[in-house]
Amino acid sequence: VKVFFFIRLIWRELKLMAVRFVWWRGAFVRSARGPPQAPVQFQLLALLRFLGTEGDGSSNSGLRSLYKKGRGTFEIYKDRVITAIRSLRGQFIRWPDAGEWTAIAQRIKKNYKFKNCLGFVDGTIFPFANQPSTHDSSDYHGRKSGYGLSSLIMCDDQRLIQYYVSGWPASAHENRIFRNSDLFQQPFSYFSPYQYVLGDSAYQNTQNDSQWQSNWKTIP
Repeated sequence: VKVFFFIRLIWRELKLMAVRFVWWRGAFVRSARGPPQAPVQFQLLALLRFLGTEGDGSSNSGLRSLYKKGRGTFEIYKDRVITAIRSLRGQFIRWPDAGEWTAIAQRIKKNYKFKNCLGFVDGTIFPFANQPSTHDSSDYHGRKSGYGLSSLIMCDDQRLIQYYVSGWPASAHENRIFRNSDLFQQPFSYFSPYQYVLGDSAYQNTQNDSQWQSNWKTIP
């Protein structure tokens, strides 16, 4: 009974997630020919199974054996769901407007005493399950962990992501990623005078012209 209730609970949550995907019609619209698509929540379940399983269990044949679908079907399912998820990026990760920045800066000043601060930045590594099968695989071996991708993430005081840079190998230093980001190279496109974000000592302060303070401050 507990297992059955748990399965029903998961299926209900998947339906709620699927509703959001359905609104993006490009991925799940039915073509004029061919059989109807599987339910959106079923396609989402296939991707979650693939992402949450290592080894042979995540292979195409392993998924076919579990869900009793034909060859290539799950590749289509995964592509559709990934396309739908990527289409939602602008709703969750975006650069705030002037009014939102004012509200963020006021909250940070009130709660943390940093005047004109717009957010916080740090690096993280997304680990790989295995060593990449590429000639440059050694570049993806990080200083702190195994193989992975290194990313730069900026968020506000409510931990909402405002900006990120991803795709660098895990061996890349956080400051190198920062120096190659638009935040460093084009600060005037993101910051007004005296505004800044906070990072730890891995990052260097930026130096702008006399009308600007450093838009990147480090904390020991």
